[in-house]
Order: sequence, then structure tokens, then C-alpha cells
Amino acid sequence: MNSQEHLESIGDEDRPMKDEVPSDKGRPLRIMAFTLSATCLVVCILVLVGWMTNNLALASVSVDYVPMTMSVAISMLLLSIGVFIRVHLRMGCCPKVIPLILASAVLIIMVWVLLDPIIPKSLDLEVFLHPGRELSEGYLLADTSPVSALVLITASAVTVSSLCSTGRCGARNFLESILSLGVFSVGLVTLLGYAYGNPLFYGGDVRPISLLSGLSFALYGMALISFHGPDCWPTNRFVGPSVEAKLLRVFLPLSVAVVLITGSLSNRALSTSSSPALAASLLALITVIIVGYSVARISLRIGGQIDLAEEAARRAEADLRIANEKLRVLGSMTRHDALNQLAVVLGRLDLVRTSSKDPLVLKQVVESLKSAESIRQMLQFTAEYQKIGVSGSQWVDVRDAFEKATEHLEASGIQATSEVGGLEIMTDIMFEKVLANLVDNSQRHGKTVKRISLRHQVKEDHMMLAYEDDGVGLTLGEKANLFRPGFGKHTGYGMFLSREILEFGGLSIFETGDPGKGARFEIKIPKDRYRFSPKDT
Repeated sequence: MNSQEHLESIGDEDRPMKDEVPSDKGRPLRIMAFTLSATCLVVCILVLVGWMTNNLALASVSVDYVPMTMSVAISMLLLSIGVFIRVHLRMGCCPKVIPLILASAVLIIMVWVLLDPIIPKSLDLEVFLHPGRELSEGYLLADTSPVSALVLITASAVTVSSLCSTGRCGARNFLESILSLGVFSVGLVTLLGYAYGNPLFYGGDVRPISLLSGLSFALYGMALISFHGPDCWPTNRFVGPSVEAKLLRVFLPLSVAVVLITGSLSNRALSTSSSPALAASLLALITVIIVGYSVARISLRIGGQIDLAEEAARRAEADLRIANEKLRVLGSMTRHDALNQLAVVLGRLDLVRTSSKDPLVLKQVVESLKSAESIRQMLQFTAEYQKIGVSGSQWVDVRDAFEKATEHLEASGIQATSEVGGLEIMTDIMFEKVLANLVDNSQRHGKTVKRISLRHQVKEDHMMLAYEDDGVGLTLGEKANLFRPGFGKHTGYGMFLSREILEFGGLSIFETGDPGKGARFEIKIPKDRYRFSPKDT
């Protein structure tokens, strides 16, 4: 295979196979946006049919309510068509420009409506759409509520911004989601007002938002929120297999539905019943029964899923524990047998070294002894490495661990001091070995070491534990390879093992000393991984 073919084969490995079907976690949200926009589309069509046939019951639901105006119905129709097309057809089938034009047209229409008081009557959009200016509930039928106009301007602006966005979740998408949630909230508050028999702005100077306008705003706002996808707020809280997502998906819609339905029924019961107190009590009892039954059924289903997941996790944990134990036993047996055989090899090589006089043979034997000794050190390292995490993280008294690591220094003339009284850290029980390794390195490689110390410094979001000696320090080359396995003048695994022990407990270690001025190791401890024992503070 030549170089060109090799490069092409590498490129082919990165391409997905034709038969692979990528997971589409956003599909339920697209279906939801499609359904909501389609529902909003149907509502707007019915309203327009009502206006054209002079059957305003289709535009207002009840003669007691103001109807949804034609300008609002047309605007919501255009927005719904845009989202409907954009969700239903993929990018390759439908260019962005069509929904973009529709949303921009709505923006222009609503700005035109807001400017109605200052433009000539001949340019009045509402007069053009509905020449007759009849009154309904004291308000002009054709006039659009300024609140509805502002909501539609917001909805169209969010739609334009969403269509022009890159699709990545960021500050822009968060702002779009906030505004979409605002559109939905206005619709929901409007529906609640009608449900409780006290529609917003009725009896005031501002034309109220119609019932169907509120419904359309709620539907379209939710469609916009769904349109942003599963990775952006707030939909990311509802997507996925987590318990939180499952509970939110069920209980939030249920709560909204219960409030709307009970509010509407309560209003009707209190206004028509000869005994309002009895009607309210019966309605409350029925609501409690329905909600209680629904919650019980949902809790049973979700609780069952959680129990199954926990049981599967327990089985997996037990299987993993058994597998780890088998590996530990196998590793110990293999290492024991290998060390025994290696001892035989070392013994025989040593006999050859002492009995042979041939310089070439002696050279080969010495090299073989070095290699065999390296193998022995590696096997011993695996025994130590295998112990990491066996006992899990525990609270370790730092001063006690340091005293044990330095108890042999008295004979060497090195003075050890610590300022960590009462400090405990949550880490692997082998933390003492980390300190012992640092002390050993100071003895072996520090050359001029007379003092070593251990101090701590509390910072804003973590603690820094600093180990220092006054030896020759490390060169820049040694710093670059310090934590690499196999690097060093002794076994080559001490610092690598120390870093692994610390990382298991969520800690990290760095060498920050200056060459020629001593070694300094800093251990970074997260805020939730240290505490001070009251007995020593």
C-alpha cells in the first residue's frame, strides 16, 4: 500500500459507515415542535375562517370573550408555517430563507400594528383587514391588543435569531430560550385568567388578549423552546434517562393541566351552582382523587424503573467486585511465581558472573543482571499499583502520615518539620506512601538536604499542601519527565505511582521548585476533600 492509499484508508476510518444510523436524541423534541406548530396552525385557520364567514364564535370561543384579531391570526399562521416547514423538512430539502421571510413579515406586520395610532387611516392595517369596527365587550373587534403585538414581535425576533444561529448552545441560545419562555408564559397566564373567569385587562382601557391568542402564544412558545434542541436550556433538563428528567416530563405537564382544568371547572361550578361551598368541596375532592391516583401510578412506574436500575447497578458492582478479586488473585499468583523464577535466574547469573573469567561473557552477564533486576522492580511496582483504590477513599491525618514517613530521618541528620496539625484529607489510604516517596527522593537525590517541611495554604476554592527540601532541586529536563513511568535513577516508578495514588482521590501534584534551590512539590486538594480535626485546632 503506497502513502496515498494509506492516507485514504485513515480518512475512511474517520467516516461513518453507510449502514450506521446515528442516534437522534433531538427527534422527540422535533416531533413536539411539529405537533405544537401544527396545532397552532389549525387554530389560526379556524379563526380566519370565522372572520371570513362572519362566524366570530370560531375566533372567540364564546360571545362573552373578545375574538382573536385577523392580524394576530395571520401573524401566528405565518410563524407556525415557518416552524412547521423548518421542523418537518430537513435543511437539504427546505432553505432557511422561506421560514426567515415569513418570520420577518410578521415582525413588519406587528410593528405596523403598533404604529396604528400615528399613521393615517388609509394605511391602517386593521381597517384594511376588517372594515367594520364593531364593538365586542366594549372593545373594537379589529383592534389588536398592544400586548399581543409585543409578544408577536418577540416571537418573530426569536424565530429569526433561531434560524440564523449556528445551532450551538451559548449565551445567544440561552437568551432565545428565555424570550421563548416569556412568550409561553404570557400565553399560559392568559389561559389561566380565562380558566378562573377573570381574563386579563377586561374592564380596563387596554384591549384584552383573546383566549385563542393566549392559546396560540402558549403553543408557539413551547414550539420555539422545543425547536432549540435537547442540548440547550431548558429542554436539556427534560431530556435523558435521569430521574430528574423523567419526573419533570411527567409532573410539570400534569401540574399545568390540573391547574387549568380545575380552575375552569371551579369557576363554572361556583357561578352556576346553588351551593357554591358544596360544589367547591366536591371539585376539590375529585381533584385530589385524580391527582393522587395519577401520582401513585406515575410514582409506581418511575419507582419501578429506578428499582430495576439500582438492581442492575448492584449486580454490575457485584460482578465487577468478583472480577477484580479474580484479577487480584491471578495477578498475585503470577507475580509470585514470576518472582520465584526470576530469583532462580538472578542466582544462576550471579554464579556465572563469579565463576567466569571471559570478559565478553562477564559483560553479557552484567547486562542480563541489570535487565532481570529491572523486571523484578516492575513486578514489585505492579504489586504496589494494584493496591490503589482497594480500600476506597478515607480521611487521612496528614501530620500522622508525615511523621511515619519521616520517622527514620533522625539517624541521617535531616530535620523534618510540619505545620499541618489537625489537617485531614479524603484520599487513598496509600497517601502515606506518597509522602514517604517524596522523603526518599530528597534523601537519594537532594544531595545537600538538611531540612524538609510540610505546610498548607488555604485558598479560595482549594487547599495547597506544599512539601519542600533545601537540596539541589531538579533540572528542567527532570521536571519535564518527572511523572513519566520508568523515569528516574532508582526504580523509576515512585513519582508515577504517587501521582496515580493522588489522582484516585481527586488530588493533583506539581513540582514547582527552582533548579538549584531545592525541590518543592505542591498537592492541590479540592475544597470538599479536606477538613480540620477539632482535637488539634
